[in-house]
Amino acid sequence: MRRLIGFSIRDMWYKLGQNKICFIPGMVGPILEMTLIPEAELRKATIPIFFDMMLCEYQRSGDFKKFENEIILKLDHEVEGGRGDEQYMQLLESILMECAAEHPTIFKSVENFVNLVKGLLEKLLDYRGVMTDESKDNRMSCTVNLLNFYKDNNREEMYIRYLYKLRDLHLDCDNYTEAAYTLLLHTWLLK
Repeated sequence: MRRLIGFSIRDMWYKLGQNKICFIPGMVGPILEMTLIPEAELRKATIPIFFDMMLCEYQRSGDFKKFENEIILKLDHEVEGGRGDEQYMQLLESILMECAAEHPTIFKSVENFVNLVKGLLEKLLDYRGVMTDESKDNRMSCTVNLLNFYKDNNREEMYIRYLYKLRDLHLDCDNYTEAAYTLLLHTWLLK
């Protein structure tokens, strides 16, 4: 049933024609949820919608920043919620790069996007894997990895989100000085 609905959504997306741009970034989250369903055929059929979204926004504005920002935000929430796996990451990379190969003007931008999302997915999957771990050091390490990723990629909202997760981990360990230092990192962002 999911597959049939996914195929119908894909067909409807391509029938939107010039109106597709009106659904970017609003439909990124729901499409992402659908592509994260662990069914290979559904993923193969629906992941190309992401490339089409990037292409639509690129043709309209010269980049696909709205799409990129939305996918990063939604991906973080979806993976933390238990969706996504290594196979998804590999399939996303191969399909997007295959689609981009046919469009040389956008190829480099798509390649950069794929590397960004792949790096994020690796860190999110590691983070999700250690959150049930007894070792608070492992949890802190993965949280810091995500913090650094978001800081390096100028994603302030997500950076702050993980600052507070790190603060909570420090408080759980009675590391009050480290928790305060973590909050200090947030204060440095304030103007």
